Amino acid sequence: MALSPRENDVLAMLADGLTDREIAEALTISPRTVETHVSNILGKLHLASEALHAMKAINEPIPLSVIQESVDPSHLREYMKTVGK
Repeated sequence: MALSPRENDVLAMLADGLTDREIAEALTISPRTVETHVSNILGKLHLASEALHAMKAINEPIPLSVIQESVDPSHLREYMKTVGK
């Protein structure tokens, strides 16, 4: 299942190391809405939530390699097809 445009925005900001509150402010949405988007991203991409939470906890950008390693390859290929990459 493909990420929505807003979920792509949230994922990019998470990867840049922004907190939920910072993302909410940047996108003019509530922190709770950001949490919902993050939950949807984790579910759709089958990310290991532990890796995401660990990176957010130390407020460091999430290396693309961590995201790629956390995603089931078949789901990543499916997702990449939907976004035309």
